[in-house]
Amino acid sequence: MIGEKPSYPRFRGRNRYDSFTYPQFGFSLTPGKLHLSKIGGIKIKIHRAIELTIKTCTIRWMPTGKWFACFSIETDVLLLSRRDGPVLGVDVGLKSFATLSNGEKIDNPRFFRSEENDLARVQMKLSNASKCSPERTKALKTVGRVHERIANPRSNFINKGSRGLVDRFGVVASEDLNIKSMLQNGSLAKSISDVA
Repeated sequence: MIGEKPSYPRFRGRNRYDSFTYPQFGFSLTPGKLHLSKIGGIKIKIHRAIELTIKTCTIRWMPTGKWFACFSIETDVLLLSRRDGPVLGVDVGLKSFATLSNGEKIDNPRFFRSEENDLARVQMKLSNASKCSPERTKALKTVGRVHERIANPRSNFINKGSRGLVDRFGVVASEDLNIKSMLQNGSLAKSISDVA
């Protein structure tokens, strides 16, 4: 397009990509093993039985050194009718995670704030480590582990909380927030990100 800046080739670093996908072929699943083409058989722990047709397999690497296999499956779309139950309004905030229209409040666990000092300490070690050294590799893994300690409980809390609301109420309405513009507020950005 006219007026657009030219884009220059970018060096493809070793850690630029953290996942790859097999679309419909190149993988097979047997009890306790996942067979990937050009890689071979890998031991796998399946936490949920897969009974339908697997369409794609995505292999994902985490900064802590863990590997995950994510399967997408083909299923018939089941349209659920609206469930009977009371209508609920949800107001999200910073002091309390959410205030419900029936007066209930869900406390804000502040997962990031509880790990903030640990994260600062390990990030300082990472910034002091020289590039391409074993110390830097070890420090990167430690930083990833602290981020996991923040992200996993937060995700668990949000999923369990939302599931609880869906089970109790017929209709749940939430406010539509522009988070991107809210994060421009320097004094509240960390707290807004922590609430996720």
